[in-house]
Amino acid sequence: RSLLGSDVDNPDLIQSSAFVDTLCVPHRDDFLSKLHLFSTEQAKLCLSNITLGVTGDSYMMQLFIELAEILHGTVSNEPITNGTYRHRLLQSTAQDLVEMRKQDTSFPDVHWICRIECFGRVHPFDEVCSECIEAFQTEQKQKQQGMEQEQEVITAISAGVHIYDGFNGSVKETMGQLNSFFRRNSKLVYASMPSYRMKKVPKEYKDLTKGRQMVYWNQVEQLKQKQQHFDDVRYLDFFHLTTTCRFENCTYDGGHRSRFVNRWKAQLLLNTLCEYSQRV
Repeated sequence: RSLLGSDVDNPDLIQSSAFVDTLCVPHRDDFLSKLHLFSTEQAKLCLSNITLGVTGDSYMMQLFIELAEILHGTVSNEPITNGTYRHRLLQSTAQDLVEMRKQDTSFPDVHWICRIECFGRVHPFDEVCSECIEAFQTEQKQKQQGMEQEQEVITAISAGVHIYDGFNGSVKETMGQLNSFFRRNSKLVYASMPSYRMKKVPKEYKDLTKGRQMVYWNQVEQLKQKQQHFDDVRYLDFFHLTTTCRFENCTYDGGHRSRFVNRWKAQLLLNTLCEYSQRV
């Protein structure tokens, strides 16, 4: 009931499939009491006054694909097991959302942006990615000129693993780039990297993957100690969500998660973007 609110007796496909797949969230009362499981119509309403740009690494690509499924009211569990298929599906999903918006202006205004600039492999990341996001936000605000009600332009991003790799495993350099990036941007939701199931990580990536998680723990410590304070950045912790799912089908390579897990990640993003005021 706390997850569904007034929909408890009549959940839609997105809501009911979430319970069939698995309850992929931290099992803490303080967390669950604040979480709502959005239906397709509620997700559309949630985003009705927002222009959302989504960007970052492959983890965010898969979240974007599943956010689109929530908005369409469809569910697929076909595995995304390689980068070629992921990029092809990302491209078709992004194009489809743009076309839906053209056909129906009430459909959420959601975009995949800055594919190269914000992936994490172009340096300096803080400058290149920030400039691309700023260009997107400026373009969207220009489009809104003359509209009766302007929409808030927000960017959701996950980046860190490739920045870390580019600095040859330097947590200090990676944190420096991310903190500089946060200072340069506003209206930002930053999603953490996932936890890693090390037994499933390919052998050639194990050492590097172990070090990546230090970026996450440094961010957590920074937040706890308030060493850096970024007023216009919301931090979305996917590490604990991905730790929660321990089934064998939760991940195929120890890092990238199955599609049902990414639908839960998209639900957390929706909760971050919107205040749901009808919980029971």
